[in-house]
Amino acid sequence: MIVLVGSTKGGAGKSTAVTNIATVLAHQKKEVLLFDADRQPTSSEWETERRLNHSEHPKITCVQRYGDIDSTILELSEKYANIVIDVAGRDSDEFRSALTVADVVMVPIRPSQADLNAVHNTVRLIIQAHRINPKISAYCFLNQAPTNVKGKEIELARAFISDYPELKLLSTNIYDRKVYRDALSEGFGVIEMVGKSDSENSARIEILALVEEAGL
Repeated sequence: MIVLVGSTKGGAGKSTAVTNIATVLAHQKKEVLLFDADRQPTSSEWETERRLNHSEHPKITCVQRYGDIDSTILELSEKYANIVIDVAGRDSDEFRSALTVADVVMVPIRPSQADLNAVHNTVRLIIQAHRINPKISAYCFLNQAPTNVKGKEIELARAFISDYPELKLLSTNIYDRKVYRDALSEGFGVIEMVGKSDSENSARIEILALVEEAGL
């Protein structure tokens, strides 16, 4: 399966989603290739940290490629059963070309007005790609959602996204938790973080639910 995590909005938390999705798949005994097509190589740096210092965890192979990457992705898909792709948070050659070969695109959306305003441009690219790649399934999920249950940001964001039927909004929210940032900097997925805090347990439940709901 070729899974693309992409958005035309920077700062949406794509690399965090990519590394955690890859980790979950690896722990499911699946062969995973992390394809970093973002010139700000957060995912590659995460994989390097993991490979050098955490060999006790399941291996995740990583490659970096840029430009029109569709043919490279297809070639690698003959070797790797699961490819998880990270692209820059903007309208890029990498995002457009990856959309033409992906089985699934997952769009992280922060429940802020600036992020919601970018949804239209992301959907436009997905619609264009669908003409070439009709098999692609497009999902989105709320990322870095506030943990304050009294706020209405989540409710308002969900209402806004419902105007875009091209995106299936998943019921799983990924909340703004420090454990996600810690895991990214240390080469872990949140399911591998040692500890029993409520935040760590909640993050583990969230990311596992996200992967299951998207059918990855």
